[in-house]
Amino acid sequence: MTEKIYTTFSRGSAVQRDTVRINLEKSPNCFVVKKRASVYDPRIDDEDRLERAEFDKSFILPSTSRLEVYRVDPNHMESAMAKMRSSAHRAVEWCAHVYQPERGNGDLLIPTERIYVEIAEEADSRSVNALLEKYGLEASPTPEFDEEGYTAFMLSLTSAARENPIKIANDLREQRDIRVAEPNFYVPVELQAYYPDDPLFNQQWHLENRGGIGLTKGADVSAPEAWAISRGDSDVTVCVIDDGFDLDHPDFNSENKVRHAFDFGNNRKLPTPQSREENHGTACAGVAVADENGIGTIGIAPKCGLMPVGLPTHLDDNGITDLFEHARRNGADVISCSWGADVDGFVMSTQMRKVISRAAREGRNGKGSVVVFAAGNHSEAVSGFALHPDVITVSASNSHDRRSHYSNFGDAVWICAPSSGAGGRPIITTDRLGGMGYASGDYTTSVNGFGGTSSSTPLVAGIAALMLSANPMLTSAEIKEIMRKTAVKIDPSNGKYSPQGHSPYYGWGRIDAHACVSKATDMRDSTALTNKAYTSTRYRDIPDNNAKGVSDTILVKDQGRITSMEVQVNIAHPYRGDLQVKLQAPNGEVVVLHSRSGGSQDNLRKRFTLSTTPALAKFVQNQMAGEWQLTVADLAKHDDGALEGWSLHFKVDQPTNNTWMVEPNAEIPDNDPNGIVSEVEVKEKGKLKSISVSVDITHPWRGDLQVFLISPSGEHFALYTGHGGSADDLKQTFNVGNRPQLRTLLDGNTDIKGTWKLKVADLHNNDVGTFNRWSLTLER
Repeated sequence: MTEKIYTTFSRGSAVQRDTVRINLEKSPNCFVVKKRASVYDPRIDDEDRLERAEFDKSFILPSTSRLEVYRVDPNHMESAMAKMRSSAHRAVEWCAHVYQPERGNGDLLIPTERIYVEIAEEADSRSVNALLEKYGLEASPTPEFDEEGYTAFMLSLTSAARENPIKIANDLREQRDIRVAEPNFYVPVELQAYYPDDPLFNQQWHLENRGGIGLTKGADVSAPEAWAISRGDSDVTVCVIDDGFDLDHPDFNSENKVRHAFDFGNNRKLPTPQSREENHGTACAGVAVADENGIGTIGIAPKCGLMPVGLPTHLDDNGITDLFEHARRNGADVISCSWGADVDGFVMSTQMRKVISRAAREGRNGKGSVVVFAAGNHSEAVSGFALHPDVITVSASNSHDRRSHYSNFGDAVWICAPSSGAGGRPIITTDRLGGMGYASGDYTTSVNGFGGTSSSTPLVAGIAALMLSANPMLTSAEIKEIMRKTAVKIDPSNGKYSPQGHSPYYGWGRIDAHACVSKATDMRDSTALTNKAYTSTRYRDIPDNNAKGVSDTILVKDQGRITSMEVQVNIAHPYRGDLQVKLQAPNGEVVVLHSRSGGSQDNLRKRFTLSTTPALAKFVQNQMAGEWQLTVADLAKHDDGALEGWSLHFKVDQPTNNTWMVEPNAEIPDNDPNGIVSEVEVKEKGKLKSISVSVDITHPWRGDLQVFLISPSGEHFALYTGHGGSADDLKQTFNVGNRPQLRTLLDGNTDIKGTWKLKVADLHNNDVGTFNRWSLTLER
């Protein structure tokens, strides 16, 4: 039997982190255990669980660490830990207190058995080996952290260790041959998140569940974290097929929100409610795409468009064909269906199966529309449309991450999503305006709420829309697979998960919007990314004790949208704790790379990355072209240094250029301000990143000419307005560099799709010319 490592930290312990000493306190009610490698269950087996200590699911540590955090009544802390440490407890390898910074906010530092050390190059290896033996440590080199003449190692406690990691690290730091010794901790991750101003967001627990009566913290889809990446793209359309939609609702009436609406139940354009009972569609649509407008609720994909399609009261082959063909032909990216056939044992016909397959496989120009169906609310086996192999079938979990009591089940369930359910809370979403609908008012309430798999389904549909907003190249099959791979395995003791990880109640688990959108972003075509590097080797003295410092610039002429970046600085200085280093982007935004850390260590030769310097993320998605400025300031007296050089390393989107050429070969009307207009029809979609227009005009006096570009939205941009005098012909290319007014198109997130026009006019008598040809080049 492997001997246990017993850690016994004391109040008032301290650790050294870089150059900072941190005083620690023991957590009064939490401790950590390390499981034996032979234990398979992701938690300690039920028969080994403590009577008074509970596994704390809010600390989900990497499975490879085999660490679990337990929370216990402070009065039972020592007895609980003693039981964990007892040799009779077969599942536990060792047990330790966890810590929090003294006078901190309660966030925990969870110790591991690892210690990071740096050994001086001139160290005596025999002395170092003796230390390893003395403290019962194993050493693994980490050459990637070998800097400035020191050798870095990660030490691990073995069963021979008799002290805790903090005590060992502090002892090692006192040794002549050891330069750095720091114990390793798991600390909470602060995810970047976006919070809307819509006043009812705090009640929409399915988007962010903070715990409370009827709630369990974390039983949500992590919407704020997903929104930090994308809140949707207006180019992406969610088709909601349902009974009726209150399209006067403020959460649906923003410009271009609703597109290609039709009511197949009443054969009319707008599927607005016709009876008091038609409330379902309004609520479903709100869960998916309700606007972010500072009013009421917000949908999971608030910036995406809505295609509301009205259901007939009865379904047949032709009816299903009409619904899905309308969605497919009108460009639906996602199709949300919170309904089924009200017939026991209903089986799809061949025609029904094929038309749904066609939408799921051939929609979106061959990438496939994402089709989402509700599992149903009868606590029985899934049937009907939800059995279609090409759809995403959605069951419901409640606000405690448990099965909603009504939710249907079976092998066809692909994913579950938060909704109403016994013991939990209902869904707050859009409702018909005024006294109609589920509640009196414009939104459902905690008393008269919404729910069922009817609500979980548009939630999944909206998440699919966020994924396509982040990566429009994904196929519907890839969307489905990403959801499977990123799903959260909730309720493991009751979920009846198969060895492959599928549950009849939860499918592959509860959907996680943040994980889905992150994965979608990561899967952008790697061949579309290009690495770029730019270096300055100019030597510049850094003035001592001068806040202005010294600056150097790198001019980046290449175009590209930044997806990742690093900054390498090489600064000679005898006391780097004096230094402050800032980077300014072409748009004027500034990030502090280094701010007087490092104490008395000399020189600053370091690469700053997105992981080491998260603030660099503010430059991601910006254009890299322009002047980048590095400023180095020495903010204390006595020590002089110099900036010896620095470099920028970018990973950027490879520009996707399309060029359209038109040859009017037409005479330009003389002395006519209406001139001649030539058109280019662009069918592709995409946000405009750069634009250039080339013209070829034969004319004996080009000073007579005016040339305007007209965007699909009708904006006019003057490219040429009569300069050039008596020179003949006009053969020129116009872009943002020589026509800055075109930048308005780039800054306005212009979609390239639509009709682009070039207008050429001759404003004076006597000279007649020919509009030979022109070309339009758009990068997206």
